[in-house]
Amino acid sequence: MNSRQKLILILSVVAVSIIVGFVKFSGFFEVKKVTILRSSLELPLQEVEAKVNELVFEKNIFSIDTASLQKAIRDLVLDASRVEISKNYPAEIQVEIFKFPIIAELRLGTEQIFLNENGYQVTGELPSNDILTITLGENLELEDLQRQLVEPQHLSAMRDAVFYFESLTDLKVLSVKYFPVCREIHLKASENFDVWIDLTSDYRSQIDKLKIASEKLNLENTGLEYVDLRIRNKIFYKEKK
Repeated sequence: MNSRQKLILILSVVAVSIIVGFVKFSGFFEVKKVTILRSSLELPLQEVEAKVNELVFEKNIFSIDTASLQKAIRDLVLDASRVEISKNYPAEIQVEIFKFPIIAELRLGTEQIFLNENGYQVTGELPSNDILTITLGENLELEDLQRQLVEPQHLSAMRDAVFYFESLTDLKVLSVKYFPVCREIHLKASENFDVWIDLTSDYRSQIDKLKIASEKLNLENTGLEYVDLRIRNKIFYKEKK
């Protein structure tokens, strides 16, 4: 290496050192502004802002771990569907929080409780589209339930089962009765009979049995009280007295 190359190398090292020192120690890249954007006014702005400030304010923006920051916000806002973190250099962190949409209504007596797709209660908002209406088939009070009022996999299965039942049978579902302890639902069909479905098994295979037996059961009449599809490869039913 000749003297010219040595000089270039030394100058390069010095320049990199100056840049690294400026980035790490000058304060120019310390976070001085936190911006919170949210898709719903019901999301807790002050709490989120306080938590983000606690974790990032006056810290070097290059050292901020966005994954850890996302987790902290999700732990605080349990009904957030998505959290996006942006670093706006040199000194701003922007957080955008999206909320799960309302997809169901749980009726407890005269009380109407809106639920998002994760089964959590949504307050202060009304649904923008038609939603599933659920009643409880078991004698449970609201305080008996967990903060997550309906298990999300049950909620998803209920919605899908209603759609599948209606598309396969040409009958309408008038109401859905949910049994969280027994893990089953009773669909009230438009011909005024109930269809019992086990939420721990594939709802499609259960409803498929009903379709196969529909002619024998004569689903279009009003003589049935209920059809029980919960037992594998079997159908039980009760006629009205």
